[in-house]
Amino acid sequence: MSSGKLYIVAIPIGNKADISARALETLKSVDVIITEEASAVKSLFAIHGFKKEYFIFNEHNEEKDADYAVDFMLKGENCALISDCGTPTFADPGKILLQRCYAHNITVVPIPGPSALMTLLSLSPIDIRKFLFAGFIQKTKQERVSELKKLKSLHVPVVLMDTPYRLLDVMEDVADIFNDKRILFLFKATMPEEIIKYDMASKIFQYCKKHELKGEFMILVEN
Repeated sequence: MSSGKLYIVAIPIGNKADISARALETLKSVDVIITEEASAVKSLFAIHGFKKEYFIFNEHNEEKDADYAVDFMLKGENCALISDCGTPTFADPGKILLQRCYAHNITVVPIPGPSALMTLLSLSPIDIRKFLFAGFIQKTKQERVSELKKLKSLHVPVVLMDTPYRLLDVMEDVADIFNDKRILFLFKATMPEEIIKYDMASKIFQYCKKHELKGEFMILVEN
């Protein structure tokens, strides 16, 4: 019996209309959906009118359940991996599962689509032929400031992101360290509340502080 396949399926990062026809067709056709959050898959079921077997696969159980997921495919069942939004495995669980799939010669199929990173880069007036994705910055202020100083010394544009509740803390430190630089700021991408700004780091921070912004965000720092 031949193995099933693992489909890496991108889903919307905000606007639900951004899902591709191929992504929907894939999700409806597979035997099992592997999802980072139950809310993500339940939302797809409700909006697009279908149901499918699924199980939760996140940072808390990835190591343990990667083999459980592989067992489905070794029995010939096709699986789709989705994150809570956007493209799976980018700053999300999935790498261990991919390692297991490649080790077992399971076919992996990308179903590309929405991506927070590519959305940000598509808006960039900054030269991004070379850039560094630094991802989630350190949690404590001391560690964060130290990391930002190291990133500034690299002299290449830097992409940063963090959780909504640390938005103001991160932006304050970015404004302090990159005080002579412009940044591209993307808040709640593709959603009705979307904000896109390109300005000096200090001005972006003051705007965020004034409006008490709290939500998903990414920034591209000129460097």
